[in-house]
Amino acid sequence: MADHTESSAQVPNKDMKIATNGEETLQNQKWILKQHPQGNFDASRDADFVDETINLSTVPDDKVVIEVEALSVDAFIRTMLDKVENDAHGSLGGVGKTIPALGYGKIIKGNNSFQEGTIVMGLLGATKYTISESDGLTAVKRIPRTKPTETLGLLGISGITAY
Repeated sequence: MADHTESSAQVPNKDMKIATNGEETLQNQKWILKQHPQGNFDASRDADFVDETINLSTVPDDKVVIEVEALSVDAFIRTMLDKVENDAHGSLGGVGKTIPALGYGKIIKGNNSFQEGTIVMGLLGATKYTISESDGLTAVKRIPRTKPTETLGLLGISGITAY
C-alpha cells in the first residue's frame, strides 16, 4: 500500500492526501451492514463502522465523489435492511454493503453532469464520502431563509409525504 503522507501541494479538504506516487486519496469512514436485523436495529450487533481509503484516480469518469454533509433518518431505511427484498428498492441494503440513507453533500470530484462544488441530494449512504452515478442525484437549490438540512425534512421527501 502506498504511503499516504501529505505533500506540500494544496488539497481541497482535510481528508484528501497526496501519496508519494502523486495519487490523491481520501480517508473514508462508513457504516456497513454486518447482518440483517432481527427485530429492532442495533448498530452494535447489526453494523460495523469501518475505515477505508478511496483512490480518486480509480473512480470512473462517469461517477462523482460526494462529501456527505447530512443524512436523513427515514422509516423506509429500516425496510431496506431486511433480508427479504422489497419491490420498491430491491436489495440496496445487503449484508456487507454501506447502510443506505438519504442525504446531501458537496461534489468534490465531478463529471459531465455535476461540477465540483455542486450541492446534491439523493440516496448517498451512511458514509463520509460516497462514489455515485449521477442518476438519482438532484442539485439542491437554495431557498432564501432556509437551512440546507430542511431539504431532507420539511422541504424534502418526508415533508412532501406528510403533506
